[in-house]
Amino acid sequence: MDVNHVLESTLSPDASTRHNAEQQLLQAAELDFSAYVSTLAHELANEQAQPHIRSAAGIALKNSFSAREYTRLRDLQLRWRDRVAADIKTSVKDLALRTLASKDSRAGQSAAQFVASIAAIEIPRNQWPELMPALVANVGEGGDHLKQYSLVTIGYICESEDTELRDSLVQHSNAILTAVVQGARKEEPNLDVRYAAIVALSDSLEFVRTNFDNEGERNYIMQVICEATQSGESRIESGAYGCLNRIMALYYDKMRFYMEKALFGLTILGMKNQEEDVAKLAIEFWCTVCEEELAIEDDNALTQAEGGTELRPYFNFSRVAAREVVPVLLELLAQQDEDATDEEYNISRAAYQCLQLFAQAVGNEIVQAVLGFVEQNLRHADWHWRDAAVSAFGAIMEGPDEKMLEPLIKQALPVLIQMMGDDSVQVKDSAAYTLGRICENVSDSIDPQTHLAPLVRSLFTGLSSNPKMAGSCCWALMNLADRFAGDAAANVNPLSGHFQDSITHILSVTESPTEGDAQLRMAAYEVLNAFVTNAANDSLPIIAKLSDIILQRLENTIPMQQQIVSVDDRNVLEEIQTSLSSALLAIIQRLEREIKPQADRIMHVLLQVLNSVGAKSSVPDTVFATVGALANALEDEFVKYMDSFAPFLYNALGNQEEPALCAMAIGLVSDVTRSLGEMSQPYCDAFMNYLLQILSGTSNGNQLRPAILQCFGDMAQAIGPHFEKYLSVVAQVLNQSSSMTLSDGAFEMFDYFVSLREGILDAWDGAILAMKQGKANSLRPHVDSIFKFLQLVGQDANRSEALVRAAMGVIGDLAEAFPNGEYGEAFRSEWIGQLIREVRSSPEYAPRTKDTARWAREQVKRQPMGGQRQVQPKRTPAGRSVVGSTELSLTTPARGGDSASWRPDGRACIGPGGLSGVRAAVAPRIYYSAARPMPVSDLRSTRRRTPTTDKYQQAQSHDSWLDTQPDTPCDRRAPSPPNIIKHVRHFSDSLRCPLRKTLRNINDAYSMDPYVEWESSQIDPDVPFRASAHHRHHTWAKTYHSFPQLYIQPRTTQEIRKIVSLAQRCRRRLVVVGCAHSPSDLTCTSSWMVNLDHYNKLLTIDKSSNRVIMQAGIRLYDLIARLKENGLAMPNLGSIDNQSIAGAFATATHGSSTRHGLLSQSVLSLKIMLADGRELLCAPDKHADLFSAALVSLGALGIITEVVFQAVPAFKIQWSQSLHPLEDIIGDWEKGLWSRTEFTRVWWLPYKKKAVKWRADKTDEDIRLPPSNRWTGILGFHTYHTLLYISTWFPRILPALESFVLRVQYGFTYDGAHTTAVQEGQSGLLMNCLYSQFVNEWAIPLERGPEALTRLSAWLHGDQETSRIPYDPNGIYVHAPIEVRVTDTSINPGTRPYLDSTVPSGPTLYLNATLYRPYNTDPPCRKRYYEAFEWLMKELGGRPHWAKNFSTVTKDEIHAMYPHMREWLRVRHEVDPDGLFVGDWHRRLILANDQGDVPLQFEERPSRVEPAKTGGLNWFGQLPATSSSPHSSEESFDMIHGSEAMKSGTLPVGVGETQ
Repeated sequence: MDVNHVLESTLSPDASTRHNAEQQLLQAAELDFSAYVSTLAHELANEQAQPHIRSAAGIALKNSFSAREYTRLRDLQLRWRDRVAADIKTSVKDLALRTLASKDSRAGQSAAQFVASIAAIEIPRNQWPELMPALVANVGEGGDHLKQYSLVTIGYICESEDTELRDSLVQHSNAILTAVVQGARKEEPNLDVRYAAIVALSDSLEFVRTNFDNEGERNYIMQVICEATQSGESRIESGAYGCLNRIMALYYDKMRFYMEKALFGLTILGMKNQEEDVAKLAIEFWCTVCEEELAIEDDNALTQAEGGTELRPYFNFSRVAAREVVPVLLELLAQQDEDATDEEYNISRAAYQCLQLFAQAVGNEIVQAVLGFVEQNLRHADWHWRDAAVSAFGAIMEGPDEKMLEPLIKQALPVLIQMMGDDSVQVKDSAAYTLGRICENVSDSIDPQTHLAPLVRSLFTGLSSNPKMAGSCCWALMNLADRFAGDAAANVNPLSGHFQDSITHILSVTESPTEGDAQLRMAAYEVLNAFVTNAANDSLPIIAKLSDIILQRLENTIPMQQQIVSVDDRNVLEEIQTSLSSALLAIIQRLEREIKPQADRIMHVLLQVLNSVGAKSSVPDTVFATVGALANALEDEFVKYMDSFAPFLYNALGNQEEPALCAMAIGLVSDVTRSLGEMSQPYCDAFMNYLLQILSGTSNGNQLRPAILQCFGDMAQAIGPHFEKYLSVVAQVLNQSSSMTLSDGAFEMFDYFVSLREGILDAWDGAILAMKQGKANSLRPHVDSIFKFLQLVGQDANRSEALVRAAMGVIGDLAEAFPNGEYGEAFRSEWIGQLIREVRSSPEYAPRTKDTARWAREQVKRQPMGGQRQVQPKRTPAGRSVVGSTELSLTTPARGGDSASWRPDGRACIGPGGLSGVRAAVAPRIYYSAARPMPVSDLRSTRRRTPTTDKYQQAQSHDSWLDTQPDTPCDRRAPSPPNIIKHVRHFSDSLRCPLRKTLRNINDAYSMDPYVEWESSQIDPDVPFRASAHHRHHTWAKTYHSFPQLYIQPRTTQEIRKIVSLAQRCRRRLVVVGCAHSPSDLTCTSSWMVNLDHYNKLLTIDKSSNRVIMQAGIRLYDLIARLKENGLAMPNLGSIDNQSIAGAFATATHGSSTRHGLLSQSVLSLKIMLADGRELLCAPDKHADLFSAALVSLGALGIITEVVFQAVPAFKIQWSQSLHPLEDIIGDWEKGLWSRTEFTRVWWLPYKKKAVKWRADKTDEDIRLPPSNRWTGILGFHTYHTLLYISTWFPRILPALESFVLRVQYGFTYDGAHTTAVQEGQSGLLMNCLYSQFVNEWAIPLERGPEALTRLSAWLHGDQETSRIPYDPNGIYVHAPIEVRVTDTSINPGTRPYLDSTVPSGPTLYLNATLYRPYNTDPPCRKRYYEAFEWLMKELGGRPHWAKNFSTVTKDEIHAMYPHMREWLRVRHEVDPDGLFVGDWHRRLILANDQGDVPLQFEERPSRVEPAKTGGLNWFGQLPATSSSPHSSEESFDMIHGSEAMKSGTLPVGVGETQ
């Protein structure tokens, strides 16, 4: 086997090649593992090998020792221990340690992981004693690379979750600490070494407790970390604050001195840091402080309650610091991002969470500081501060005394209700959330007579006003319903007077099945369910009537199945049916037996739904829950529906490909059998067969086993003695389940084993209850097994309360089943008496559990002495506990009073309201299946939160192709309804961990070529070089992807100058990019990419002349907003405002008006940084040639740094758009179509031969927003998107889609239809680009427009004679509309750009042939359509838009189109003779041929272009070598193909990974 070839093939983008190579390596490992590991270790250590080969070898080695599944991991470790000879092990380990010194960072990283993998095997067995001393020596004496990767190795070793390794590391704490502290000192000059040391220190803190107990050592560690927080390097500062978080969580008792001397001030500074990662981790420090002190208070209170005296130290850090920390948090609350998603964890949200924790920790003392902030900012003009004020008030609703909050809330409620009408949706959302917090925590402060009516009204108004508010309003209303429900089954409650209006409002919100946002509709149905569930008895008639409405709506959805044309249609319908079914379920549960008159109709429609939905639908989950509720309500009367319903239930039980649905069906079997009792017996054979088939299956048998065992118990209770026929096989399953054990270290299985054992006891208990009705002797063969299992449960120190309660029930029931002392001696065994006494006396158990224990004791006491036989269960050897502490009960007790009970735990008292079976599977909100996320309203965070800094997990590489445990298969069903109760203030650890970036990911993001780092340190070392590696760049449309070696975001002019100088030294091309809206490869690079998003200040505004000076990176939307604040605007705009100002005019962006030209006509002067580092001011009278070239620079002249722009007074426009036949548009062409109003554009629909005409003029009228219809929102967007996707396979449908386009985009259905509106000019001129797209736009003389439209229309309709276009139109179907716009640069007396694409002597027409890429799929017509379109445009004297897709134009044609091309090229050569800003796009299309097409010194040439897995093309460039660190032509590709590139978090899976 050619190892190099195979390793290279594992990185191949071709899946087949990659798979074959992976299989070869797998076979080699199985055949001779010693040779395999040795060969790979030599390749990894080979400094002459190509970097990507070494990287591939490292990946293979790492994967030889790693697996997700514990058993597989142990097998791999045993392979090293048992199948590799000692001399081979020594050689391999030496090679790995030697590789740590490699200058190839990926090789060093791979070696570190490899060493850590071996260490996990050998250190616990004392088999590598020299490792730790060697790593310490490396840090003390080695070079920078050896130091860095030795520290990385220590970090990997310390962060391992392997229990044996972690226990063994304690003895190495001195060595570990010596190494990491030495590397982390401020005297360490290499920042990478220092950062690696900080990470390793964070990982090792758990093992150095002995050292931390030593005051001198502790002082030194704390000094090093505190100094690191002030390093000036953001990743080191982030790592240092991460260390402080962990130290506070681990060593709170030792922190008093350091808090007083340093940490208080340092963390305040950190919270104010401009780097978000640093600030968030500094905030997290105070979160950890509050959490620890809350936990200490709880622990000390429990100790005192139990009579203990050993209390944990408590220093009141949070109370002392609150006076200084809380004001900073309040200021940070105002740093919201209005575009942030619900899941995004930013500074504002971190501050909110910290403020909540402070309120809980310090209580009343926080109120005054927050109230002052609220009063100061509640009426602030800036919405950020209003929102912060409202949020701050909501944050303190838990913690302070309710009596203190009550008068404040009574005063604040009218204001909060009023703020539900704020202009800002963010403020309204926060107000709704704050109202929800009040309802949740201090609802007694709400006066039902005074506040309830306006509160309910405002929340319902918010619910229907904006989908963004739906979650907050829904949660608030649900809390409101819950808090004012009154006593269970009360005749009247405070909501009674509002119930009818509330239901009416909800029904109006959800009335149309297609209107409104799905999120809003689902929120409304959740509120409906909450109101129904909490309704008083006087509202039951309303609920009864509501059932008619819900049933009618559900019935109306049945014929809608026939109208589905897309996946989105199906998703919408399933969401509606799920919501309606859940509403029906809530109604059934509230009405209970009173639902009987509707039962026939309910079952009929539910069966229709089940019969009509697809195989992969999520709707049956909710339908099954509803059927279960109906069965519970009707009890044995449900039997009449069983023959019709049973086939659906059987199908679900047999559908093991859908585990969630199968689990629901198992729960439903429990419901049905309990409801029907003995009448379920005819169906039990089938039920039992399906349940046993599931258990014997390989996919879900173990996963569903606990639920199935509980189902056995329910079935036994239902059919009583008839269960005898199943007893032997069930007992066999239970004995097998009882023998299942938990492997050492498999902590993730604890919860499963808890539920498994509860299921075993439930099954035995059901069988005992069934058999004691005259069949007790059938139990005799199994009594020994039952006692053995009970003893096993009794010996488990970590058993759950539910498990204990179930054990007590089984003991009591078994004693009742054999009352004559047959097993008296067994019942008098010491362990049974001890277990019952322990449960009865323990303060940890609830009264219900203790009562069950007392009842069991009474049954045992009744056993007569000297029974017929004696059972001595064998004691289980002491060892590791096999049961975790989490309670996960699969049976939920019934509501009291529903039926007679003969056991204190209610085991046999399941009545109409009892929740188990399906409800258990769907808990805690009944209509959510186990596969769906639980609503956050049921996951409210408790006071104690697991600190997210506890463990920085090792990033898992996406290219672990040797890992034999695949990810969970993708669920092919339609997406489940989204979890709508999402709130930004509640974050589980699973959400927060990735948002805080693991320290290693930050390291990967910053890693770069050592030569570049060295050169950077030589050029203005005090000026930052803000570069990150492993960035994946793509165009907005994702037509091209590229992978720049560095992604740089400067913030000052000095930083830009340093970038240019460094690029010269390192021989790297520079590409400046903004939003990358151009769909071409213009911005693709494998070299250095510069983004000016942080170089975006508005410098000055001269209001007397309306002249504005700005940094060139400012985005247009930001510029527009800043101008608006000063009463100004841009005179004209294109279709979008995402571009930077420099990017917009550098590519000749235009609007659509004969009274305006290009955007560059408003540029009065600019500054540009040239390749030699000079920054020149250019204007019509200064460097005029450079100014003319830079106005359309195409990124090839330098970096534009500053722009002076002529703004105009802000204006509004009144626009109208109307539908016309194409001939009317052409007839009006010369009669004022383009000049009648200031702004005009036309959208042409070629197949319908119609066009939409849009016209606008400035106006002083009041704002009047455009009308909307049900298709113009998200429904139309996704429907059209899906139809476009379908058209890529069936393009013949495209002509028919034009009617849909008219409806979706414009709301038109007939000729002459029109709409009108008044908007701010800067928003009214924009348009929605919808989806990823190819854009081919050309400029032609305006007078040639009618000919262009006529000929192109003829070609699209197959009339080649009229079109005279020499391309075959057959089979070509294109997308609509074709955009027609106009501009006129001839009226501009200013400087004309050399590369201006417009007609110089009159108006210019722009024709834009857009082709959408639905779901990133290219349309089939593109090549021929664009060839024909470009041929016509060229014949009509056209020029292509510089930023768009044009493919048939040659360089000679481009030069012929632009008479001033020579001047532009001359200027370009003067300012950048070595091609620092030149790439393949420039060479291919515009650089002069008279130079022999010889590449310039720094010019980037393409290496290859290949299809991307995610659609579009991957572009790889060829880089010149640096002076001391040569790069191959494939370097950029290599850098992204290793596992560490995938780990960076910047590069998504899909390109270059191997899985």
